[in-house]
Amino acid sequence: MLDLLVVGAGPAGLYATTCAGLRGLRVGIVDSLPFVGGQLTALYPETVLVDVPGQHRISASRLTRLLAGQASEARPRWLLARTVQQLETDAQGVRLAVVGAAAAGCEASPEWIEARAVLLTSGIGAFRPQHASAQALEQAAVQGVYLLRPPGAGEIAGQRVLVVGGGLWAASTALALSQSGSEVWLAHRRERLAVPAEVQAALQAGRVRLLPSREVGQLRVVDAGLRGVCLDSTRTEPPLDLMTDALVPCHAFVARPALSAPGLVLEDSRRVQVDRTMATSLDRVFCAGDAAGYAGKLPLLAAAFGEAQVAVSQAIARIEPGRRPFEGFSSHHPRPEPSPEYPAEPPALGPAALPISE
Repeated sequence: MLDLLVVGAGPAGLYATTCAGLRGLRVGIVDSLPFVGGQLTALYPETVLVDVPGQHRISASRLTRLLAGQASEARPRWLLARTVQQLETDAQGVRLAVVGAAAAGCEASPEWIEARAVLLTSGIGAFRPQHASAQALEQAAVQGVYLLRPPGAGEIAGQRVLVVGGGLWAASTALALSQSGSEVWLAHRRERLAVPAEVQAALQAGRVRLLPSREVGQLRVVDAGLRGVCLDSTRTEPPLDLMTDALVPCHAFVARPALSAPGLVLEDSRRVQVDRTMATSLDRVFCAGDAAGYAGKLPLLAAAFGEAQVAVSQAIARIEPGRRPFEGFSSHHPRPEPSPEYPAEPPALGPAALPISE
């Protein structure tokens, strides 16, 4: 059983994981995305932030890498590309049913994670691809279609891969997959990609073939496996047939409403009601960051970091009655040894193939 399970790997969740590690907790962190960063990565990775303490100007992607590296020192159990479907509490702790992306042709089965306390840092909600329509979800059952998660390099090594999308996530995914020896195409609806100049230069200098003004039409499926894709033109050109083994849609993300559970009182349609200790209406369940609601709430990163620290400290006092919320400054205590159960490997960071923006 974990001491603390953090739901949401955005900035508040990553910092909460760091705080939990500093207090010697066995911590896990779950997120619906296959990479960390939440809004910072999914919505505006190249946006320059100017209100982060100690950082005059820092890109969202750079901040994500710093937070993830710091959180990795706690050796958490990383549970990425998993969505929380159910939350139950009892006198011993909290149980959550989490579901990962289903394998082709299979229905995902929930995995029950037990923790002594839970911290909700789910931000504005769970992200999913913007164009995950019923038809797209049906296509995801085809072997070789990676709708809800990008494939690993080992899964598609030497294959013919079509990446679809016009933003940074699509471009970085195409660049990363091209390093595996695969033949990679990048199709997008418009004439130009919405990416920084250095990313465009990396694509032109690399092995990725660009297909502008194209969108996915019909899939050619043989024995439940992908064999090709017909790309329709968004202009006046005829359709283009590609022989492909893998299709990787990388569209923009939208957020679903925050997690709800019986007895969990909401402040409004997006936020969970908390008291001054960041406790919710459910025992052993705390909330911080954009997901938390209270009078005078400020949806700022600096405030979220403070809320995460308070929530972790109060969770410790709840699950270990002999401990105080505040036990002194970190500089006055030796750093606790991280749990050896989980490796100290950094999680997926989204555009890992790209240079870090300062």
